[in-house]
Amino acid sequence: MKISKHAQIRNNQRGFSKRKIDYILQNGNEMKRPGNAVEIVVENKLASQLIENLKKEISLIEHIKNKAILLSCDNGTIITMYSKF
Repeated sequence: MKISKHAQIRNNQRGFSKRKIDYILQNGNEMKRPGNAVEIVVENKLASQLIENLKKEISLIEHIKNKAILLSCDNGTIITMYSKF
């Protein structure tokens, strides 16, 4: 991704890490702006939704700890499921 000199200066002042930039670009909402530009923003409502989704993912991971699925290598059919302790 190209970053303009102006954006580099602003980034030095405002401290956007590459991780933050990537996350905003991947998850933000697009809004057309003058000058053939698009603003990508994570507003409060979207941030709350993203946080809620991550909480659900964390809960799911908590529930599948030490769980296993046995698959057939021939055709990918699930043979069985079980807990590993």
